[in-house]
Amino acid sequence: MASKRLIYKDDFGDTHTTDERINGKFIGDKAVREKLFEYEQEESEGKLIHLPCEIGATVYVKMQFGGYAEAKVRDYSYFISCGFCVVVTSEKFDKQHIPFSEFGKTIFLTSKEAELSG
Repeated sequence: MASKRLIYKDDFGDTHTTDERINGKFIGDKAVREKLFEYEQEESEGKLIHLPCEIGATVYVKMQFGGYAEAKVRDYSYFISCGFCVVVTSEKFDKQHIPFSEFGKTIFLTSKEAELSG
């Protein structure tokens, strides 16, 4: 999903804000504008990945026969068949690669989210 750009480049290659204020603050630092432009460009080209959580985070994985297992995020992976995955391990199961699309369905960031999912 494309988001509204906050920074654009003019015909001379200079960066400008689409609105002189972002979150109520004036963005006057050219280096900040350049970096934000770079991130927005990478996002629009599909090169920027938003990770659902950090490596080492605790997540909760729905078990096949009911209940949830507390697991640790060990890594991230990519498979052509299912896209980006989080790699988790738990005392209850060996390493699993779970697609990002499963967040909120079979993998949760908090135990409360897992409980509320049923």
